Amino acid sequence: MTDDQLRQLADECLAIVDNPYSGQQQSTKLLQAQLYMNELDRRHDESIADRDYDMAVRSSKMEKAVIWLIGVEILIGVIGIWFGIVEGNKQARILDDMKTSTGCNCFDAHNSGEHLKHDKRKYC
Repeated sequence: MTDDQLRQLADECLAIVDNPYSGQQQSTKLLQAQLYMNELDRRHDESIADRDYDMAVRSSKMEKAVIWLIGVEILIGVIGIWFGIVEGNKQARILDDMKTSTGCNCFDAHNSGEHLKHDKRKYC
């Protein structure tokens, strides 16, 4: 039976109860009307439970997706920090090599300048 049919049957039972000439049928019709209304309530509660379950499943899927995305973000951050440390160490080695090489070049330039002065005196 559909919900509309159940409502119609409950209304018919209650209409008979409202009739003062119905006599002993009143208690029977009241129980029948209560039965129909309880069935309507049960169906309504079942539809609400189904809707709530579907919402819970959807929420659970969304929470899992968000947790997964946070994990990916953390992983990318850790990889970025690791690459930063590796690149920083490479740059530090290069700067140390440049410092050593620049120091040698300055010393060589200073010494070659001294040689030029001495050579100049010879030719002048």
